[in-house]
Parts: sequence; C-alpha cells; structure tokens
Amino acid sequence: MKNSLYSLFIFTLCAVLLCACAPAKDAQSTPEAIATVSPTPTPAPEPTPDKSEYAQAYLAVIDQYVAEFAENEYVSLTYDLIDFDGDAVPELVIGDDGYWVSMFTYADGTLYTLMEQWPYGAMGNYGYEYLPGQNVLRNFNADGAGAIMWTTFMKIGPSYELEPYYDQSLSQWMFRDQNHNFIQDEDEPYEDDYYYYYGEEEITEQEFDGYMIPGEYQLINGTKTHEEILQMLTEA
Repeated sequence: MKNSLYSLFIFTLCAVLLCACAPAKDAQSTPEAIATVSPTPTPAPEPTPDKSEYAQAYLAVIDQYVAEFAENEYVSLTYDLIDFDGDAVPELVIGDDGYWVSMFTYADGTLYTLMEQWPYGAMGNYGYEYLPGQNVLRNFNADGAGAIMWTTFMKIGPSYELEPYYDQSLSQWMFRDQNHNFIQDEDEPYEDDYYYYYGEEEITEQEFDGYMIPGEYQLINGTKTHEEILQMLTEA
C-alpha cells in the first residue's frame, strides 16, 4: 500500500519541482558570477497574529490528516513546529518520516499550504532541508543513478507559495550532454570531473559554488508525536 501511495506522491512532486529544476530551453542570458548568497528572512506580516489564531488553524489541519490516514496502518504521522522564514509564526510540519512531508504557514488570517505530501527517500531524492529563520529550502535530487545531481533552492514568495530562489536550475553532470536530451547517450562517456550548469549554460565550479547558500541546514520532518504537537499548540 505504501508503494502505491509513493507513486502518487512522486508524480505530484515532479509537477511541483520541474519549474525549479528543469533547465529552461529558451534561456539566453549568461549567469552572473555571484558572491556567497546572504538570504533575507521574510518580514513578519502586520499585525502579528497571536498564538490562538495560528494554533486553531494548525489544529484543524492536524485533524484532517489524522482522519485521512486513520485506516492506513502503514502511515505513522509525525509533527513539528519550525521557524522557516524568521517571522513570529512557526511553520507546521506533518509527515510520514522517511517517505513524505507537508508544511504549512499562517499569515494575514489565512492558512497557506507550502508543501503537500512531498515525497522523498527514493528516486534519488534525499529530503528537504531548511535554514532556520532564513526563508531557504534546499533539495538534492539525483538522476541517472547519480550521474546528474540537481540542487534546488526555494523560498516563500509574496503569495505565500514556495518558489525557486533562482531563475534557472543548478546541476552537476558526470558526462557532457551534448545534444541536451538529459540522458547519457553512447557517445557521451563518463568523465573524471563534473560539468556544472546554470540552466543550459555551462559554468565553472567556482561560479556554481557561488550560487550555494551556506549555513547549518536542518531536515524538514516531523519529530513530535500527536500528543506532543497538541501540547505545543495548546499550552499558554
């Protein structure tokens, strides 16, 4: 049962991440060499809601998930509250640890879904990480048995949706994809060194490193039980 659920989650995630990961075919601009990125946290909305507002919204989401998976013995829900974007309201994380994760935020009296059961742990996807308080999500995703590695950065945008941090995708290739078909052909052997790309534009390793956003990343996953998250949301 979990395998069938996985297939649905992976299909859904591909639709979400393709915009962030797939190189734009018609991109003509050459990427600028940039220094180490310093992410800027999203400003807190005004006025900042008190805890009872977002707590009630989060408790309602938790109830929905509990009801959805009540009859599924293969799913073990875990939860957490994290500081993703540095404002006064924590984000709610719900997941089946090692398989998928959802994330929600609350702003301006509205509950926003940032991640809806995004799968990981298979198909070369190692999970989703964040820089606490810095509004940065990072994901590594491998294709071709590790021959291609996509590095994706995302952030919460003005409409409270996760959006790509950069205009183009970032990737490392163990072969030169001469015809840009995203697969390794017979005349494209493995190389000793990586090829680095911003979209379809080949860049140097130094330029590639300049797009990396450094910091102490943490995995976006549930670490609390149902009882623990209820206590966190209802305590004064």
